[in-house]
Amino acid sequence: MILVILLLWGLFAALGYNLGKERTIGAIGGLVLGLLLGLIGVIIVLFFSKVETEINHDLIIQESYHNQRREFQHTNHEAKITAVDQLKKWHELFELGAITKEEFEIKKKELIK
Repeated sequence: MILVILLLWGLFAALGYNLGKERTIGAIGGLVLGLLLGLIGVIIVLFFSKVETEINHDLIIQESYHNQRREFQHTNHEAKITAVDQLKKWHELFELGAITKEEFEIKKKELIK
């Protein structure tokens, strides 16, 4: 019986740790709540908001890159945008980290010609 209780307590601690990793409470906070309060601690951990992961940040940058790229393709058909405006937009992409310095330099050379 004691072994079952210890196994459950360990399960709650591990669950609190893993759920806490992706939330604002953090892994250690989730572990402590799981250890001290068991199932109730795990439930409390679930009430903390999720942390934006680096993967989500990368997806946002990629989405921004693709949206701006589509905008560039659309605007290239219009004669309204000057080379300076296009260069500014490519520089914004470079600053966001969506394109590399080499890609920016290539576009810069193309637009300056």
